[in-house]
Amino acid sequence: MADRAAVLQELDMAQYLPSFIHNGFDSWADVLDITENDLDVLGVKLGHRRRLQQRVARERVLLSQTQPGQSCQFDGLLAHEAAPRKKRKYRWHPKPDPNAPKKPLTAYAQFANEKRELRHHGLSFADMAIEIGKL
Repeated sequence: MADRAAVLQELDMAQYLPSFIHNGFDSWADVLDITENDLDVLGVKLGHRRRLQQRVARERVLLSQTQPGQSCQFDGLLAHEAAPRKKRKYRWHPKPDPNAPKKPLTAYAQFANEKRELRHHGLSFADMAIEIGKL
C-alpha cells in the first residue's frame, strides 16, 4: 500500500529514514507497529512524532476497515494479518471495605491450626507443614 520512504518524504521526515533502516524497520508494515519508546530510541523529534503517529493511526483505521476475508496486499502481508490488535482496557477494582466481616477459615486451615498446636518437637516450620500435608 504505502512505501516507508515515500511516507517519510511526504511527512518531511526523510532525515529519519537511515535510522529506521538501521534499527530494523524494513517496511511500512513494521513502522505501523512502532511505539513511543521506539521513537524515543530513534531520536525522532516530538513534533515529528505527532505527525508520524497521526499517519500511522489513519493507516490502522484503513487496515481495520478491510474485511478479514479480503486479500489486500500490504508490503508482502495480508491486511488482516497486519491489522493491530485491540488493546484490553484496564478494569478498575474497588478497594475492599475495611469494615466488612472477615471470611471464615477453610477446613484445611482449621485442621492445620489444630495440628500446629501439637507442636511437633524438633521440626522447622517447613518440615511441620510437610508433615501436616501428609496427614
